[in-house]
Amino acid sequence: MPSRGGYLHHRLETPRPTDRPRKICIAGSWFESSNVGDNALLLSIIDSLNRVMRCTFTVFTANPSRVRSIYSLPAYAPKRQPVSLFNALRSADALVFSGGAPFYDELEHMVYFALLTLVARAYRVPVIVFGVHMRQLKRRSCRSLGRLICRNAAFIGARDRESVERFKDLAGSNAPVEFLPDPALSLTPASEETARQLLRSEGVDCSSPTVGICLRDFRAGPAFRIHHYDQHFQHAQVEQYLESIRQLVHALTTTLNANVVLLPMHTVPPDDDRVPAEKIASRLGKERERVTLVRTQFAPREMKAILGMMDLVVGVRLHSIILATSMNVPTISIGYSSKILAFVKLVGREEECRRLQDVRGEWLIERAQINLKHKQRVSNEIRNHRNELDQVYRDGLSRIAGIIEGTESRRQAPEDS
Repeated sequence: MPSRGGYLHHRLETPRPTDRPRKICIAGSWFESSNVGDNALLLSIIDSLNRVMRCTFTVFTANPSRVRSIYSLPAYAPKRQPVSLFNALRSADALVFSGGAPFYDELEHMVYFALLTLVARAYRVPVIVFGVHMRQLKRRSCRSLGRLICRNAAFIGARDRESVERFKDLAGSNAPVEFLPDPALSLTPASEETARQLLRSEGVDCSSPTVGICLRDFRAGPAFRIHHYDQHFQHAQVEQYLESIRQLVHALTTTLNANVVLLPMHTVPPDDDRVPAEKIASRLGKERERVTLVRTQFAPREMKAILGMMDLVVGVRLHSIILATSMNVPTISIGYSSKILAFVKLVGREEECRRLQDVRGEWLIERAQINLKHKQRVSNEIRNHRNELDQVYRDGLSRIAGIIEGTESRRQAPEDS
């Protein structure tokens, strides 16, 4: 186990004896991309369910060839392979909706999820909502479809308290809604030695204090924004955020005597994290010598281990914060979305978070000084919060396993009149 971090060990639970592996279909995340967060969710759910039962997995994604080549999993595209997708669902033991925030105000998107839910219901396949964030649905049509999904779900796991209330509002008073922490908290990381080797290959030596910074670009148009974040930022706000990061990097590398690593969580336009990192680097002077701009896209397990090697992580991407937290690393968050603000509340880190439009360099520098100075105390506080979340996650996982294992008996029951 990596010395700096903690996570649910892969042998904490013993898989229950079953006469056959359970077939799980997974939909909802941005699996067609190389986004570390979404792919961490896929691996985490696979890890988690395999801890408590034998399972096989099929993924519904717009880019099935990518999932097949990287993870060797069956995968189908909803628009190009609907018959194969429905056949997979017909023989499934559960349909799992995953994702950061899979339900939002886009009608075609919500129709697709509602259709999957109705097909699953027709085949007596339980629908599991697995530890997701719920955005506020403002469009009446999308709220109606969200209500249909929730009222036909066997289990709704919301990863923050605000999402629990939003799901309950949609599902009604008898809703099976529970708080279920983000699955990526339980992702098994690569080894510490692997992390050291990867960092060495990028020219990073962690023998000195090292701060990881995970940025995000906000230049994408509205068609992208509605899928991936819940507000638009003005050019001046984005420039202020970048200038604040530049000021932080300058202070870290001069006053605080730390090295800085700019780590991308996604490297494909129009959401390439290296774009803002390059802007920051181009605005530096001599201190650029202590800054490493990583261009490599690391896999989720590797990224978790790498973040676990940092003395501090400053994150804009939600899963940079989640993965670092799961390794007990102090974090400072820049909240561009409600899902980030909701997560930091769970782990007692509200003081270490500012909304993107409110962030300033002097605040970042002050919080960095405090977290680096009191790193061990902060790490212990994070560990305590994470241990509590681990227990809640295990309890929820046990209930999900019970629902999935009951699929066969439900199918043998008489049809509803």
